Amino acid sequence: MIGLIALGLIGLWLAVSIWIAWLTTRRINRSVPRVFLLAALAVLIVVAPLGDEIIGKYQFERYCENAREVKIYATIPVGEDLYTPDGTWRLSVRPVPREELVRLNKFAESMIRWDRGPLTPPQVPGAILIHEHQEKLYDARTGRLLAEYKIYSNSGGWLKRTFGTGAAIGGFMIRQQCFPSIVQENRLMESLLPYSGGKERGK
Repeated sequence: MIGLIALGLIGLWLAVSIWIAWLTTRRINRSVPRVFLLAALAVLIVVAPLGDEIIGKYQFERYCENAREVKIYATIPVGEDLYTPDGTWRLSVRPVPREELVRLNKFAESMIRWDRGPLTPPQVPGAILIHEHQEKLYDARTGRLLAEYKIYSNSGGWLKRTFGTGAAIGGFMIRQQCFPSIVQENRLMESLLPYSGGKERGK
């Protein structure tokens, strides 16, 4: 039902755009230039409500270039608490009983302290609302900074914020967030807790 209403609104806006373009160009006498001008003007009017999102998409992708990598400054070598004897990350081995998976995750997370920044991340300049999230990871025991990276999110253009789905992030034409692939693929913990070849926690 919502899809049909959306299609109806799009069709209505398309008709209104063509009508406005026709009214604007009707005083032009020569038919050929008028046809091209009418078409160009109609296209501009159709996409005008998404203007800020079109510009914002380009700006958002530029920001995302800063979120491609994780800066790793140090690691905490670990042994067979998190690795098999042949050096395989236990959290990547399947199948794993749920209880064991919970235990392994809890053990790994106990070694690292996460700082996800302020609850409301700062906004960066852009045609749309773009927020920058700065995340840092520390050695839970020593307080040493292990790594940091950025995540960018957006709320879309005014059209999405006005007629979109509530508090959902992302625009009609823009992905919701961008962050390093190593985070997206759940490989960050393995990178920060490399295999030491022994059972004890590395110094």
